[in-house]
Amino acid sequence: MLAEFFEDNEEMEIYQVYHEHALNRLSEYNIEFDDNEIEQISDCCDPNQIIESNRDRASHDFYSEQNSGGRGASLSEDAAIDDLFDRK
Repeated sequence: MLAEFFEDNEEMEIYQVYHEHALNRLSEYNIEFDDNEIEQISDCCDPNQIIESNRDRASHDFYSEQNSGGRGASLSEDAAIDDLFDRK
C-alpha cells in the first residue's frame, strides 16, 4: 500500500493514503468511529519510517539482483572472451 514512496517530500501523501486506508478498513466494522479516533489511529503512521523502510528494501532488492545476476554477467563475459578467440 505504501511501498511506492521513497522521497522525503512525500510525507503528507503517505499520511493521506494511510488515513484513507484506515478509514476504509474501519468502515467495514459495525462500530462507529469518530473523526478523533481515526486521527489518533492515523497519527500512528510514521511517514519517515515508511520512506526509510522502502529505501532499505529497494537497496536490498537491487543488491540481491546484482548478486544473483553476477553469474550471468560472468557467463556473458566468458562468451565475449571466447568470441575474441573465435574471430578469424
